[in-house]
Amino acid sequence: MPWVSLDHLKKRPLKCLRHHARLLARDLLKTEEVKGIKIRRFLREGKPFAQMTRTAQLEKVDLVVMG
Repeated sequence: MPWVSLDHLKKRPLKCLRHHARLLARDLLKTEEVKGIKIRRFLREGKPFAQMTRTAQLEKVDLVVMG
């Protein structure tokens, strides 16, 4: 699992968190459980509920999974 050093996080918090989120999503997409499933990943900033509903409506998604 990727990790983030505290010093790096203090210097560039948003960039560091975005990078960490991308790494975690990439690792998830490599697992056996998701083989054969069409997955698209999105990384959005803002109020979670607003961004999730906006993206779901714009992309016409059937299911949003978080975890």
